[in-house]
Amino acid sequence: FRAAGDITEDFTIVGGVYYLNSDYSINGGPNPVVPGLGTGTAFVLGGPVGDFTAGQELNAFAVFADGTYEITEKFSFSGGIRYTREKKEFEIDFITPELGEEAVEESFSAITGRGIFQYQFEDDVMACIGWSRGYRSGGFNGRATVSTAIGPYDEEVVDSFEGGGRAEFFDNR
Repeated sequence: FRAAGDITEDFTIVGGVYYLNSDYSINGGPNPVVPGLGTGTAFVLGGPVGDFTAGQELNAFAVFADGTYEITEKFSFSGGIRYTREKKEFEIDFITPELGEEAVEESFSAITGRGIFQYQFEDDVMACIGWSRGYRSGGFNGRATVSTAIGPYDEEVVDSFEGGGRAEFFDNR
């Protein structure tokens, strides 16, 4: 769900809510194409080391808002914020060798945002400087060969700083 509009003549905003549910599975057991190998076979150094069945369910939710405020006719600020929460439920059954089943779950969340100052020198010349924070949730190793390799692995956060400009010269040629 997303809504956008003008709050005032100088301030526009977009905001919304996001939801995603997804599943994946890797099916182990006999491989009809390659006899002796399972369909969930894990390989190390080119050779098979085990067969497994694995799957994960993801539930992701986010709420966000982003707006632009024209401070003056030529100078503006755009900024946004987002809260993300993900829950991942992972299970794996080690078929060969018979190491048993593992079921784990983990939740990940972050608040991210961005801010950009923009100055319009002329109709065809603009400069800007900004910061943004990106986020990728952690997860599980879907092709683990032993239970200690399942995870979870950590989430990632990246800060990006940018500066630049845009210009149109020679009648856009």
